[in-house]
Amino acid sequence: MLITVLGSGSSGNATIVSSGKTTILIDAGFSAKTIQKRLQQIHFPLSQINAIIISHEHYDHSKGWKSCAKCFDAPVYMTEGASQLLQSEGKKNSVTIFQTGRQFQIGDFTICPFPVPHDSSDPTAFIIENKKYSIGIATDLGYLPNLVKNYLNKCNMLILESNHDPDMLKNGPYPWPLKQRIMSRLGHLSNDTVRIFISEYIDEKCFYLFLAHLSRQNNSPELALSTSLAALGSNKVTKLLTTHQSNPTEIIEL
Repeated sequence: MLITVLGSGSSGNATIVSSGKTTILIDAGFSAKTIQKRLQQIHFPLSQINAIIISHEHYDHSKGWKSCAKCFDAPVYMTEGASQLLQSEGKKNSVTIFQTGRQFQIGDFTICPFPVPHDSSDPTAFIIENKKYSIGIATDLGYLPNLVKNYLNKCNMLILESNHDPDMLKNGPYPWPLKQRIMSRLGHLSNDTVRIFISEYIDEKCFYLFLAHLSRQNNSPELALSTSLAALGSNKVTKLLTTHQSNPTEIIEL
């Protein structure tokens, strides 16, 4: 399996997972042109994209879905709630509706979507599996219910939101209603919440853990990494990395 996070943050999100034979795009928060450019930037061995999966309707996860579907000639998968909001006006595109908690197959991959707490219509995170490895992708969630923790505990690679430092957010420039929204149980995960999760749930079966959806105003890669690093304790296997808003990550091979 080959994985790269093409970008993660409030300006756009997109992740590629490929077996060589099957390639899927998780979220299309960038235009098709930007996605192609970033794949070329890291020399990703792409022949085609076989499917596009949208986690929820927020603009930073969905704004490029129509251009990507057309450019890559790929089917689009989303929930009924996301479909109704993203196709509320004008000509509707053909999409495949999936239900949270009900897995489906795309080529070499089994996709298991599961619900997460966020202020959108039927938001989902994903476990993507082949016969050997399991990848978890969970960004945009306000807290970590036991259901979510149990799903993510199974992964060999995890892309998990670590959005903000609580003190930076509280003392930062955002208006108070926005701060309340981010800190709420339907908002975004803090570095401290992720640190606790790592200390309790992440062990050496997880080879890579990407801290994702970092706020530019209320966090930094250095702070997110330092907060989570100590939580690994004696675990010398899990490699801790951060995603970026403007650049793709390295290509990870499982």
